[in-house]
Amino acid sequence: MKRKGTQGRHSIYHKLWNEHHPDNQIVPGDGCVIHHIDENPNNNVPKNLLKMTDREHKKHHTTGGRHHNQGKKYSPELRKKLSDAHKGQVAWNKGKKDYLSEESRYKIGAARRGKPSACGMLGKKHSEETKEKMRGRMPWNKGIPMSDESKQKLRETIKGKIPWNKGIKQTDYDKTKST
Repeated sequence: MKRKGTQGRHSIYHKLWNEHHPDNQIVPGDGCVIHHIDENPNNNVPKNLLKMTDREHKKHHTTGGRHHNQGKKYSPELRKKLSDAHKGQVAWNKGKKDYLSEESRYKIGAARRGKPSACGMLGKKHSEETKEKMRGRMPWNKGIPMSDESKQKLRETIKGKIPWNKGIKQTDYDKTKST
């Protein structure tokens, strides 16, 4: 199967392969692709090309269901190039609300139930020892005054928003806790 925007490049690889392998040619529609053994698409030396089915090729480039680039460290130069290439592009779901159907959301929720969340504490509780350690810990920003610019940004952010505790009566427990 040819991918959008790559027909020209793939047909060149197929022609190269067919020139050097007349007994094992690639026929359009047979589901075969050309793999570059050294992963360099510019190295079209016949010894570097390998005929594979599309399924084998995808399997080769994925590990455990993950994308083959996952976990790779990119050089600062490559990171800059990638960043520049994506500048100005809009995220596929930007401005879209409810792009998942109710059924899809249910399936995702069902698949996630019982699995650890990003913080790893889903369904777990802190031990008493850990709670005690957290109680004694000083907040990282205690004693650091906020700049006037930060105060102004905070004011603008909360302007017009209703406080989460508006209309909730303070219980005796809350009164003793806040003092």
